[in-house]
Amino acid sequence: MAGRIYPRYFPVPITPSTCAGAQAFLLAAAKRLVLPVLCLGGFALRLHLLSAWPFREDEAMYSVWALHLWRIDPWALTVWPDKPPLFLWLLGAAFQFFGPSEAAGRLVNIAADTLTIGVVAATGRVLWNRQAGLFVAAAYALNPFAISFAPTAYTDPTLVLWGSLALYAGVTRRAFSAGLCLAAAIATKQQGLFYVPLVVGMILITHSPFAVRHSPFAIHQVAGVARIVSRFTFHAIRNTQYAIRNLQSPISNLLFGFALLFLPILLWDAARWSVAPSPWNLSVRNYAPLVLLPPGEWAARALQWGRLSWFLAGSWVVIGYWILGIGYWGVASRRQIPNIQYPIPILFFWSFGFVSLHIVSSVQIWDRYLLPLAPFLALLFGWTTQHLTGAQTERKRGASGLFLRTCQVLGVTALLFLLPPALTAAKGGLPVGADHGDYAGLSESIAWLQANAPADAVVYHRDVGWQLRFAFFAGSPAQPDASDFDLRWFPNAVYLADNAAKTAERRKFLIEPTWAVVDSAVQRLQQREIGWQIRLRAANFTLYELISPPAQSCDWCVCVDRRKRPVWSWPRSLHSFVDRATPPVLRLDYLMHTGRGLRAGAGRDRNGAHPRAARIGSLPAAGAAGDGKWGNGRLNCPLGW
Repeated sequence: MAGRIYPRYFPVPITPSTCAGAQAFLLAAAKRLVLPVLCLGGFALRLHLLSAWPFREDEAMYSVWALHLWRIDPWALTVWPDKPPLFLWLLGAAFQFFGPSEAAGRLVNIAADTLTIGVVAATGRVLWNRQAGLFVAAAYALNPFAISFAPTAYTDPTLVLWGSLALYAGVTRRAFSAGLCLAAAIATKQQGLFYVPLVVGMILITHSPFAVRHSPFAIHQVAGVARIVSRFTFHAIRNTQYAIRNLQSPISNLLFGFALLFLPILLWDAARWSVAPSPWNLSVRNYAPLVLLPPGEWAARALQWGRLSWFLAGSWVVIGYWILGIGYWGVASRRQIPNIQYPIPILFFWSFGFVSLHIVSSVQIWDRYLLPLAPFLALLFGWTTQHLTGAQTERKRGASGLFLRTCQVLGVTALLFLLPPALTAAKGGLPVGADHGDYAGLSESIAWLQANAPADAVVYHRDVGWQLRFAFFAGSPAQPDASDFDLRWFPNAVYLADNAAKTAERRKFLIEPTWAVVDSAVQRLQQREIGWQIRLRAANFTLYELISPPAQSCDWCVCVDRRKRPVWSWPRSLHSFVDRATPPVLRLDYLMHTGRGLRAGAGRDRNGAHPRAARIGSLPAAGAAGDGKWGNGRLNCPLGW
């Protein structure tokens, strides 16, 4: 023990500088962890509704197209989608990796919307600073509109991801990448064309020397919005002229990146034109063409779009905070705005034009069309919060500590007011996005059919056709086109009863939602002697089995509505038979057995009437000479009679 040398510990003095260094290190580490935490929190909010509800019509339709493209027809020659193929290919790839299910279809948009949180945060950081980027990420992660549409199989969340990536590439002066992302947005949905002026304008401004030396909004003593618009127009024209003369390289890179991705998709579409129409053509057919509406309709449409746009914030406090940010930029600023703020007017005018186009044109009033506004509102939120609470505000405006603390409390309060609508959207409580219970019970009805119905059963439907096609398509890998179930759509109860009466030999089922009950179905089915029996009641859906009366056995039957019915005995004298009205089928049977009326005009007088003697005779015995089809004592009528 005496020769062992022990290490000697010297106490490290704890000084204020050491504490300050540790505090700075922990603060920097915490700042680096904020963005991953926000992305994970946004992912958790979007993942909550992964398998809560069945698909709606358009979601199931896109899923059927995606399965068809991957399993049967990569060129879409037999199934004609009215959407560009990029999203359908991504959706089909998810089905191949995770299996064809509703949860797998929603994972595509959940992943895309979660990535959008990081993209808009990076955009805010490049435009302003790290603090603004974090505010932008928080605003988008808690956006109730984005949360509602992420767990869906619509094309819009993926479209927003490509558009946000194109904007980020334009801000960071990556023209080639901006062209790639812009082509991906257009190849996802036709509305990707809306991003073209935004991305091109951002490329022109970021590559223009006037954007560095003379910002369009770096003006003193701003008097009003009119002067701002005039200055912006003047500088935009000057920057465009400069770009045409000296910026061939960025524009060329943008076009080259766009063509590199879009041309293969265009060639795929062109190879189908001789057989199938283009998705662009079908979109115009299926949806009304885009036309300018009369001014008298603008007010009503603005009110309807306004009701939907309220869910972009879900709180009047947040909307007031956005108005405060716009007012701070446009009216309240009386000093020089830093050059780095120039994207704010571009984003504002693009958003204003986006909303105006939807109001004055014939665009369908659907909630998901407003989803591209969510990233720009998040950028506006981050810019406002950063400039109202940052150190630059106190230094440049000479604001007091009370004013700064008030702005900080206001920004945090706005974020807190985003939390309740975000949690409501995560539970499916907002009337936008995916289904909210209307299709509850459909999955149970489909499962009952798959477990209990025979393989060749007929399934009648009127409102859930695409959902049934996806369920039976996805659940039948041996039958890649569909299962053996015969899916039949019917417009009304008359058609349903008539078609069911003509299919007496097969089991038949009817799926009916409570919110779309078939009118007069019971009366029409009873008229055709068809009963029905409830097989399953599940939430908003009822599954019926339509039961046809059993066929009656008889020695001599005629075929009426594909069912054999007995015929009364033939009388010895046919005077009473020919004197009264005779059913057409019985008259045909009589004429075929007697050999009369086989040629046109046989046995007629000059007035065209049959004399009584020509209509009276006796039937030949069974098996007598003649056509064996008619002389065997039975009437084997064809199926179509």
